[in-house]
Amino acid sequence: MNPNDTSLERDRLRVVIATIVINIVAVSLLTFAPWSDWRTGAALNVVDNCLLLGFVLAKRDALLARFLLFGVFVGFTELAADAWLVDYTHTLDYSIGGGPMIWRSPVWRPLAWEVVAVQFGYIGLRLRERFGRVSLLVIGLLGAINIPFYEEMAPRIHWWQYSGCRMISFTPWYINPWRVWHRHSVRPACPQIAPRFMARRPYRRRRRWDIDFRLLCCRLFDY
Repeated sequence: MNPNDTSLERDRLRVVIATIVINIVAVSLLTFAPWSDWRTGAALNVVDNCLLLGFVLAKRDALLARFLLFGVFVGFTELAADAWLVDYTHTLDYSIGGGPMIWRSPVWRPLAWEVVAVQFGYIGLRLRERFGRVSLLVIGLLGAINIPFYEEMAPRIHWWQYSGCRMISFTPWYINPWRVWHRHSVRPACPQIAPRFMARRPYRRRRRWDIDFRLLCCRLFDY
């Protein structure tokens, strides 16, 4: 491998991990801020995207740019899942955070899922290259820790809350660690889909819209 490529991969991994660390620290600190609302969620997403987009522009990183496009797609398909939980199951409530909305979700939510998709997609890709299929178990475990963490913190920092469903603390049963692991490993997941979405080879590009449709179905019917 070209030394320049190795350096770029190392720097790219650092910036992706930096967004994870920043988010965890910021969300933990926001539990001490009674004034937290949709603005803190939006601000955190601005910071994340400035780091990622800044890296793309500074390094002319086409791979991370494609991951960001992949993340935007994931973020906007998640709007349908949110609407399902708000309007059909009546278990998800974003009103505690206030702010402008897109459909039934706060305006910053698509960007939040975009960042999550980039994080899990890129780390999953690196793990898959090194460990093969075992990487699905690893990224599933990370998802089973990461996603419930935000679900637990969200009502404390006034981002969203759940009610009218079986709960484990502040987290609904349908978003418990086992289901999160299942969503991130057994089902079509970022480590599986993202590498195909990123692929340059023509035969993979011809499969792109099939992959997009599978991802959309995965998000809509996951609940």
